[in-house]
Amino acid sequence: MTKIKSKYSTFSAWKKDNRNAYEAARVQGLLDELYDICGWERPTLKWSKINCIADARKYKTRGEWAKNSSSAYYISKRNGWFDECCVHMKRPSRWTKTLCLADARKYNDLATWRKRSPSAYNAAKKNGWWEECILHLNKTKGKWTRENCIKDAKKYKTRSEWMRASGGAYYAACQNRWLDACCSHMGDLRFIWVKEKCISEARKYTRRKDWMDNSSGSYQAAKRYAWLDECMSHMVVERWTKKKCLKDAKKYKTKIEWCKNSTGYNAAWRNGWLEECSSHMNSGLRLPKKWTKLKCIKEARKYDFISDWQKASNSSYVAARKYGWFKECCLHMQDKRRIPKKWIKPPA
Repeated sequence: MTKIKSKYSTFSAWKKDNRNAYEAARVQGLLDELYDICGWERPTLKWSKINCIADARKYKTRGEWAKNSSSAYYISKRNGWFDECCVHMKRPSRWTKTLCLADARKYNDLATWRKRSPSAYNAAKKNGWWEECILHLNKTKGKWTRENCIKDAKKYKTRSEWMRASGGAYYAACQNRWLDACCSHMGDLRFIWVKEKCISEARKYTRRKDWMDNSSGSYQAAKRYAWLDECMSHMVVERWTKKKCLKDAKKYKTKIEWCKNSTGYNAAWRNGWLEECSSHMNSGLRLPKKWTKLKCIKEARKYDFISDWQKASNSSYVAARKYGWFKECCLHMQDKRRIPKKWIKPPA
């Protein structure tokens, strides 16, 4: 206690630097003792019962109070004053069909009704009155009327292009069933990949990977219908032999560099030649650390909390969990969710 008194001149400074200690003292009822021993000025409670009642009287509903004065709202709940504070408030009305219809008529568009009165909106949807409630509403904001959607759609040649470039207009058209009218100039929605089109598309590329990356639709169609050999007849398909893999590997200093820059790495891995091909790379490659039980325990002892260990040394953390050493590694640790043992008052 004397150390705390000499280090901190105010209660708030101590609380800020020692949150865990504060929580422990609060839970165990030691705060009054601390004020007396350290000679700190007791903090004045802003939200007393009288203050909470006075604050609550500014609002007509519980929701309004929670939104505008959350601290008073939650303190009154925590201390059991909530019902007394809310005596003057009306309880939330039950949404009948008549009330939902009346509420919906206050708004001109669907989005505004959903934003301003979500309880009425959800009640109408849940009980099947939604279609009736929105008859007078514009189903989208004023910007995307039918005329505006048709005008916007004319800027694009395909539906997918329109959807990517102007999602708001596209989805407004979908929601209001104007899609066919908006897309009448675009022709058929689907682009059907027939064999001839796939062959024609594939001829633009010299490598299979380039074709796959730049025209996945035609590639997938060719793969699905077994046209790949015909489509790729003009392409140079590199066949990776062991000799070629060994020669290719010598261009790189590390496995990572080889993997990023050449498909030879995958061929070597697939055929079991990887170790032989990368034998010269060992000096240039940082090999993964081998985590033994002893090393994991030693590493874990650097940290006081499990979460800190996981963040700072994830590989040792994962190894300990994988091989069943986790509990043994964490024996000295504390759980941040609990009160640290050093702050628990010893029994009298």
